[in-house]
Amino acid sequence: MFTLEKIFPGIPETERARPFVLRSDPTEKKIIYGIASSVIIRSIDDPNISEIVTNHAKKVTTACYSHSGYYICSGDITGSAKIWDTVNAEHSIKYEYQLMAGNINDIAWSDDNKRIVVVGQGRERYGSVIAWDSG
Repeated sequence: MFTLEKIFPGIPETERARPFVLRSDPTEKKIIYGIASSVIIRSIDDPNISEIVTNHAKKVTTACYSHSGYYICSGDITGSAKIWDTVNAEHSIKYEYQLMAGNINDIAWSDDNKRIVVVGQGRERYGSVIAWDSG
């Protein structure tokens, strides 16, 4: 029987003429980025300590910690944004929104963690502001 000792996730992938978003958690001890359909959470001090979260079906374009550090919002190429819990090991999805018809390029949380700004390449709109716990 094998036991999991370490996870070596992929390094961030870049694409010509597209920004790459690499963020840290509020304590600045972890970094977060998207690769393929996964979100990678990696320790800055020890790169061998990492988590791979596969909540998206399509390519993840950005991910951002809330200021409290208890939630992460991630977006993908279909315009889907998912908010998930960072406290438990399962990283359960709290809310999911279809915010635009194209890529989500960046995400930002308000200082009070109640609103999220999402910008990207939509057909009808290029940005949305949502009160995430009520829609």
